[in-house]
Amino acid sequence: MRKYFMLLLALALLSSGCSNPGNPFFNVQVLSVAPTSATIARGQTLQLTATGTLFQDGREDVTASAEWLSSNVNVATVSATGLVTGVGVGPVTITARLNGREAFCEVTVVSAVTALALTPDGGFLRVGTTETLAATATFDDGAVLDLSDQVDWSTADATVATVNDVGAVTAVGVGQTVITAVAENGTAARATVNVFEVTIFSAGGANAAAIQPTVDAFRAALGPLNPNTAQVFPTGRREINWDGVPAAQTNTNAFPANFFNVTSPRGVVFATLGEGFRVSDNAYGDVNATYPTQFQTFSPGKLFATRGASRFETEFFLPATTTPAVSSAFGAVFCDPDRNTSSLLFVLPDGSTFTPTVTALPGAQGLAFLGVQFQGASCRGVTLVTGEAPLSGADNDVTNGGVNDMVVVDDFIYAEPQPAP
Repeated sequence: MRKYFMLLLALALLSSGCSNPGNPFFNVQVLSVAPTSATIARGQTLQLTATGTLFQDGREDVTASAEWLSSNVNVATVSATGLVTGVGVGPVTITARLNGREAFCEVTVVSAVTALALTPDGGFLRVGTTETLAATATFDDGAVLDLSDQVDWSTADATVATVNDVGAVTAVGVGQTVITAVAENGTAARATVNVFEVTIFSAGGANAAAIQPTVDAFRAALGPLNPNTAQVFPTGRREINWDGVPAAQTNTNAFPANFFNVTSPRGVVFATLGEGFRVSDNAYGDVNATYPTQFQTFSPGKLFATRGASRFETEFFLPATTTPAVSSAFGAVFCDPDRNTSSLLFVLPDGSTFTPTVTALPGAQGLAFLGVQFQGASCRGVTLVTGEAPLSGADNDVTNGGVNDMVVVDDFIYAEPQPAP
């Protein structure tokens, strides 16, 4: 009778799926570990997770129930809850064991962090943009690894910029903040992030009246017009309209690049890879007889262009000195920009750039104004991209039978140059 009872009990257990109420993981069919491989530094920890696929009940976290083993405790140890600690240098296999099943994680332990560096280590971001920093660690054996996803990231001021757990910095508001990355052993690195915003003033039309309100709004935003002297004013603006250039320096390719820093001190020096600069009182009719039908002035009666190139640099200096300066705003009038190939390229103090495009005005003699005012930043200089080709007697404008858009400029308006930070 006793043998018969035991047989019935065994059959009952089998019919119930061989379950074991005292051990919910009795039915584990597949055991897995995550991650399956990793690299950690000596002294660093890594939490492993064991997951069991059960016969009837799906997947369960069995980390706390599994038995954890290290193939070499001189390289890494593992706790009863799957926490791996690097203690030496080299490869090691961590094993999770449960219900006769095994799963593995291949771990490589490298030497300890001695230095941490962020790339880039600072710079400028416009509000609403994101840049990802990289945290690179140097170890005591000379090894170098990217630990961007293993360090702790933080920001000194989340109203200026935030940072996520892999180093992606998002600009939130104008200002400056410090982003910090800390390795597990406490080694830290920092990057100073400057967040800026811009106000763009842009208009285009058939004549000066069409863009005058936008030009006036830009002037008002910059403040009063300062005199053309060597003094550095704390606020206000400077202007160049070419009309006061002497006759001897008009209609010649020898216009001095530093005229508006030496002869008439306004803190601006020009540079070009072309043949030079030319101020014209005849809309460049002496260069190409068709140009006067394309170019009109904003403030009569002279215009400005570089020769032998279609772009040139405007660099800021403290007026009447060779000391580099910065400006927080710049705008210019572009004459006959038929295509959207003209622009202002601003260079910020960290070398990064901001490049808005001039409004395209298909047809002859249009005028466009483009001005940019920075909040939280300033520019060392600005490159003016004027159309698609340099002025030439053999190259008409695209609206007059030519292939390229030919563009010249009139008035410059910019914030008072200030000492560079």
